[in-house]
Amino acid sequence: MPERGVEVLSRALIGCDVRAALAIAVVLLSDAGIEGASVDARRLLVHVLGARPLDLISAPDRTLTTSEAKSYANALLRRQSCEPVSRIIGVRGFFGRDFIITPATLDPRPETETLIETALAWVDANGGREREINILDIGTGSGVILVTLLAELPNANGVGIDLSAQALAVAQMNATLHGVDGHARWIEGRTFGEETGPFDLVVSNPPYIPSADIARLDADVRLYDPALALDGGADGLLIYREIATGIAATMPSGAVIVEVGAGQAPDVAYLLQSAWSKGGCSEARLVRDLGGIERCVAIATLF
Repeated sequence: MPERGVEVLSRALIGCDVRAALAIAVVLLSDAGIEGASVDARRLLVHVLGARPLDLISAPDRTLTTSEAKSYANALLRRQSCEPVSRIIGVRGFFGRDFIITPATLDPRPETETLIETALAWVDANGGREREINILDIGTGSGVILVTLLAELPNANGVGIDLSAQALAVAQMNATLHGVDGHARWIEGRTFGEETGPFDLVVSNPPYIPSADIARLDADVRLYDPALALDGGADGLLIYREIATGIAATMPSGAVIVEVGAGQAPDVAYLLQSAWSKGGCSEARLVRDLGGIERCVAIATLF
């Protein structure tokens, strides 16, 4: 980011009160075509001031210091360049908890909460949330899926696997942050490997964007999410095939729940159903997110 731009904007913000700083920020972001400019301006100012959202309302005459003005200018110019707010502040809310994210991790989406809800529904129907359960999270990234499930299931243990050592370090931090580090292990790898099983529940939000489509993604995804977490091979189904092979070879029973991209659910359901054709296995369920898109495929020996 050009230092000149930060310097000019910070000079305009120095000595501004909260009300005036927000007004400048909203105009800047709106002119850049940022949707939700007012919300983003407030979230960034709360972060810079180390305040609570209510403080912006209760103390609108509080003035920005020179340091705060420069930090706010830097954050606003990053957002103007389409960098997501969660990337700028280093935190993303997910399923009622805050998680650390870094450039090494995917920025979790609200749609992924559909996977959590589906997994918890399976647990509720098969012994309840107090049961002991072993979970494998493939492509764990920042660990939001595994850490959330471990936080919701007090007697669960889990393994998170990812190709990125940097992402696994973030996952460990999130496990510690939410008090489940004693229930989680992290392994650098691809899908099924040296990890100890068997597992009762396999979950995954793998890379599923076809390689040729990545260049056409929105800037906030294309420029800021790691390619490793996006690229699903030529047809977007590469990792699902590996998951199907792995569960067929190593998983005698339980449930497999994966997130999928728009339009991929039937193909992924076929892959999993064909590979895991054990007695008593359910038909694959296609679960829609709040936007009505088939977002998860779930298959289980009991559901």
